[in-house]
Amino acid sequence: MMNRLKPRILGISILFIIIIILTCGAVFKFKFKLDNKLKETTHTYLSEFTEHNIINLKTRLSGQFDMLESIANFIGNLNNINDEMVIDLMDSDVSAVL
Repeated sequence: MMNRLKPRILGISILFIIIIILTCGAVFKFKFKLDNKLKETTHTYLSEFTEHNIINLKTRLSGQFDMLESIANFIGNLNNINDEMVIDLMDSDVSAVL
C-alpha cells in the first residue's frame, strides 16, 4: 500500500512544484510588463511636462525682457529724469503686466 502511495505523492508534488513555477513566471512576466509600461508612461509625461515648462519660461522671459527694453527706451528718451519718475514708470508697467 505504501509502495503505491509513494509514486502518487511524488507525482502530486512534482505537479504542485510545476504549478508554482508557472505561477511565479506569470507573476514576474506581468510585473515586468507593468514596469515597462509605467516607465514608458512616465517618460512620455515628463517629456510633455518639460516641453510645456520650456515654452512657459521662454514666454515669460521674453515678456520680461520686452518690458525692460521698453522702460529703457522710454527712460532714454527723457531729458529730465529722477528716481521717483523711474519708480512710478516701473510700478505702472508691472501693474499692466499683472
